[in-house]
Amino acid sequence: MCLFPIDGYQQMLIPPSDRARKQAGYMKIVIYVHLVVITGFLLSALYVDGVVDLLGALIGYMAIRNSRGYNFQQVLCYSIYLGMDCFWSLIRSVLFLAGLSRNQMPLKKWQYHIYVCTILGSGFFYAIGCVRFYSSSTCLTEEF
Repeated sequence: MCLFPIDGYQQMLIPPSDRARKQAGYMKIVIYVHLVVITGFLLSALYVDGVVDLLGALIGYMAIRNSRGYNFQQVLCYSIYLGMDCFWSLIRSVLFLAGLSRNQMPLKKWQYHIYVCTILGSGFFYAIGCVRFYSSSTCLTEEF
């Protein structure tokens, strides 16, 4: 499993090179920006999306938390997760721009602005994050 070490944590950790440590710095930035997107979801009353994305960000953090070795399986899992989120975010953005989406509950004006920014901006973030984590996973598999 990507997040929880059910198999006794027998997952393979790859000792990082200097290039992989640099990639991990970029991955940490992606995770921090993901936390900002999660905050936007929670502030705009999209609680389920926020909690699911929080679990996704936890997968990314667990992949690079150990400085002695990075788990390339979790890095790849987080990349796939961001790719799926990018797909759903683009669908949500198209529906919003077409006027076909509705909020579950009425939002205040400031919440609505956060909602619009989060919905329209999250697709770009997910695409960039997916590419960044995928390039990091290929970097780690080359070292293996």
